[in-house]
Amino acid sequence: MVNETISLIMGRRSIRTFKPEQIEEEKLRIILDAAQYAPNGGGRQLWHFTVVQNQHMIEQMVKGMIDIMSNSALARYQQKAADPNYHTFYHAPTVIVVSGVENAKGIEMDCAAATENMIIAAESLELSSCWIGSAELILVKEEIKKALGIPEGYKPFHAVSLGYNSSRTAVKPAPRKENIVNYVR
Repeated sequence: MVNETISLIMGRRSIRTFKPEQIEEEKLRIILDAAQYAPNGGGRQLWHFTVVQNQHMIEQMVKGMIDIMSNSALARYQQKAADPNYHTFYHAPTVIVVSGVENAKGIEMDCAAATENMIIAAESLELSSCWIGSAELILVKEEIKKALGIPEGYKPFHAVSLGYNSSRTAVKPAPRKENIVNYVR
């Protein structure tokens, strides 16, 4: 009983190798529309989407991330920052930042639902994506928020790298964990 939507969800993978070519405006608009149709508390739609296609700005954020991670107490962040090939957004031509009204009840869940809609929509349009959770480390910096035009009173929660997959190798899913569902009937 698997249909096209379920198949798309189960086949989607995070991609970390992107072609430099920019995505089409029509596809970008569809992805942003899909984000805005995500479920959200009370239908309030207290989110904001920032599309970053300026490569200089993306590189500035990556440099900031490397600085933050180099000075982190977490060894895994220090290791990533020391890697000369590290790039927070995997050289994607488009990054979308998802922000929400600070302190709004359930806003992080609302923004996560919008982010999920974006990556599923991207997959349906034959675009690749990667949800970048660690990007919040740099995105919450006031100078970055200002440079990105994130409205006052909004907090960035998520970022998505978008583009065309530069790898010809299909990414296979990790085995799914077993015994993670129980029923109370």
